[in-house]
Amino acid sequence: MVIPAGAIVYSANTHDSDWFRVVMLLSPVSTPGRFEEFFPVGGERQESFFSVFSDDVLQAAFNTRREEWEQVFERQRKGEITTASEEQIRELSRSCSRGGRGRGGGGSGSSEWEIKPSSLTGKRPRHSNKHGRLFEITGDECPHLRMLDMEVGLANITSGCMMAPSYSTHATKIAVVVQGSGYFEMACPHLSSSGRSQRREREREHGRRREEWSTEKEEEGHEEPEQKEKQGGQKSRSYKQVRSRIREGSVIVIPAGHPTAIVAGEDENLEVLCFGVHAGFDEKVFLAGRNSALRQMDELAKALAFGAAAKEVDRVVGAQPEAVFLRGPQRRAVSSA
Repeated sequence: MVIPAGAIVYSANTHDSDWFRVVMLLSPVSTPGRFEEFFPVGGERQESFFSVFSDDVLQAAFNTRREEWEQVFERQRKGEITTASEEQIRELSRSCSRGGRGRGGGGSGSSEWEIKPSSLTGKRPRHSNKHGRLFEITGDECPHLRMLDMEVGLANITSGCMMAPSYSTHATKIAVVVQGSGYFEMACPHLSSSGRSQRREREREHGRRREEWSTEKEEEGHEEPEQKEKQGGQKSRSYKQVRSRIREGSVIVIPAGHPTAIVAGEDENLEVLCFGVHAGFDEKVFLAGRNSALRQMDELAKALAFGAAAKEVDRVVGAQPEAVFLRGPQRRAVSSA
């Protein structure tokens, strides 16, 4: 559900025992990077924004005395979350089922910003197999998301399974774990230069190469490996591994172009809600599985890129019969034992 900035919003939990949980992606308008909620109704726990106006302005605006205004606007003592009776909840539900009033502002009734929910799981999943399901709503299906250049997805990864390594071409992904636990791994080129472990590994490798070179018999035209690297041209890029355990409430920010894999724990399914920002021209590129981009390369391109026969390359990149959702590391080890 997309709620425009400035709208007055209220919601109620109509269930007898379960919590009503909402995951919100906030896009500040007036102050980038900062978000605050303002309340027309005040009390002990929050202040009404009307309280800063002078008596004269409030009396003229509401056509009533200050004392009467305070009896209504400053009476709330329970804060922004309060308890309602069953009858009040039923009445709120009936009011919502009759439809909203649009964006407000003079009762224009503009359908452009009609606030109504779209169901993620009430439609056919974009990808589905025994290892997981992926639901998505894009700007093509929701005009509000198109205006915001966003998309929303929900991945339900079966326990012990994983989502194949993939990256987004344009969108930054903000993933929120809403149920379950597991871990993720991401390849990040921006951290590679500051990765101490990688520096140590390169230093050790360089030391081994120097030792091997020094023990060899010098031959005419022989050059030290370091010199070859300098003359050979551009140094190859290295990547830093970003890896972390995740559980309910964890938030992961995945920049565009960062290959990432998500693995569910063995105890329960892992459910991840994902917001894609700047998603208008985004494509999701999978790097393993039946729909891997590597499998779509021409035979000659495979041979040249991998430095091996195309059949040998196909035997590796084509060995995975599933797509998007795959067996996880633990399940694969058990099934192949």
